[in-house]
Amino acid sequence: MQVCFVYIPENVIRENQWGGVDIRRGGDPILRNNYICYGYSDGVVVGERGRGLIEGNHVYCNKGCGVWVMSSSLPQLLGNYIVHNCMYGLAVFCRKDPDNIEAREGSWAGQEGIGGDIANGERRGVEGEAREGQENFNEEGELFAWESDLDSEDERHSARRSISVALMEGNCVSYNGAVGLYVKSSEALNVLANLMNRNCGPGIAVLQSAQLTRLVTNCIVENGRGGITVEKDCRVELRGNGIYENSGHGVRFSGTGQIAENDVVGNCGYGIQVSASTDIKVVRNRVQPAQGCGIALLGPVKGVVHDNILFQGHPENKKPLLHMDAGNESCVLRNNSILRPNNSGTSSPPWLLENPPPRPLASSPVGLSSSQYPSRLGISMTTRVGAAVESGCHSGSMFCSIL
Repeated sequence: MQVCFVYIPENVIRENQWGGVDIRRGGDPILRNNYICYGYSDGVVVGERGRGLIEGNHVYCNKGCGVWVMSSSLPQLLGNYIVHNCMYGLAVFCRKDPDNIEAREGSWAGQEGIGGDIANGERRGVEGEAREGQENFNEEGELFAWESDLDSEDERHSARRSISVALMEGNCVSYNGAVGLYVKSSEALNVLANLMNRNCGPGIAVLQSAQLTRLVTNCIVENGRGGITVEKDCRVELRGNGIYENSGHGVRFSGTGQIAENDVVGNCGYGIQVSASTDIKVVRNRVQPAQGCGIALLGPVKGVVHDNILFQGHPENKKPLLHMDAGNESCVLRNNSILRPNNSGTSSPPWLLENPPPRPLASSPVGLSSSQYPSRLGISMTTRVGAAVESGCHSGSMFCSIL
């Protein structure tokens, strides 16, 4: 169904049995400044061939995912707050929905408890049937649009970018019950300047990425497992991200691509762990682990590691800052710097993140009620990071639409 210039602003969409908003089959609305909450499934579903500008919405306290996107879709998600949902905050899946039943249940190979147990109890076993049933929703069903509230034609055109790759930019994805951003996609994806904060699983997990997934200038902080996980055979670029104080490794990478110009500081595991990678560049990163190695190359890694700066973390951490398994002849180490604390007895931190200043570092929205979530995410730059690190619609619905 092709829908042009459907504008849906400032509604409360709550307590729906399935998706609060479902966009598919060429649907291309502007969904702006809505509250999409307390649903019994996902907050927003962008199904096959769905598009749309999804901007400034508050998607929270849904029992499924905050936003579920099929990889055949091309939405723009800009400046949304996606928080306190029971499963993934934002999930991008392959086109064939039945292939991802394990993801709906909150588990995936190698997850080892990353958000899965929390999410399992919340997910309905009939959800697969529900999404299939949504495909059969009457295409001539009601579509609400208030022409008097629409912006001018020029404003509507200027608000939307023409894109050929799904875009997720400036969103806050926090306090969700599993992974912040879960990617299992056959299409390219751009993830720019988002905050992934205090999710129960990793901040970002890329399990399949047949085309390039770009993770650029995101802030990934204090997540319950690692910062970023990239599985084997995925094509991923990590550039300019701030990855701080996550409970596992800062970056665990087994795919192909590059890890460039990131700040990976204070994570409880390794800073950057690379294994089973066939083509990887790890360049110009600044890494300070709390407990493990700074950069660890495990097994037959092929690639180059150069011009990284590694700072000593906790003084009791005895792991080497730069480690490569013996017998690895396929990886080139060049011009990496290892800096350790001085012994001058001064109380000031022995190093600064400067030139450039720290990569994006954001404050989490602690203490905000659901009615207080701001419509835009503000990520600020700090000037210094210290080296010492411690360890069918419900009857209560006001609005439900298939677009």
